[in-house]
Amino acid sequence: MLMRPGRSSIQNVLGGRITAVGDERSGIVDVSIAIGATTLRSRVTVRAARQLGLAPGLDVYALVKAVSLDRRSAGPA
Repeated sequence: MLMRPGRSSIQNVLGGRITAVGDERSGIVDVSIAIGATTLRSRVTVRAARQLGLAPGLDVYALVKAVSLDRRSAGPA
């Protein structure tokens, strides 16, 4: 999201800055977002990336639902 969302059931809203947008693969692009000292990686459709004008240096808000986390990549709890 480019603007902080108003009313939403999503509790985890993280402000950050895009540091990289990867190459298209099967209609998907990887987006890296710096949130403080942490980098969040997100996958979005090419269509969404184009509509939002996602590019390095753009300030965005990441909306994260707990069920969207990849536990295999995160390691054991």
